[in-house]
Amino acid sequence: MKATLIRRVFKFDGTEFPDPNPTFSVKRVQGFLANTKPPIVNAVVVSDKTIGNKRVIELSKNAGTHG
Repeated sequence: MKATLIRRVFKFDGTEFPDPNPTFSVKRVQGFLANTKPPIVNAVVVSDKTIGNKRVIELSKNAGTHG
C-alpha cells in the first residue's frame, strides 16, 4: 500500500498560492498571504475540494454589507 500526500493550495482572485505551512488553519494562511495580497484577509471559503493529489481551497472576496 502506498500513501499519497495531499497538499493544499489556495485560489484567490485568479491566483493559486501554495500552502505556506500545512499546520496553519485557513484563517492563519489568509493572514500570512495578506502580506502580499491584502484583500485575502477578509475572503470567505467558497469551495474546498480534492483534485488529484491537491486539496484546492478557493477563496472569494467577502461582499459584505455597508451601512
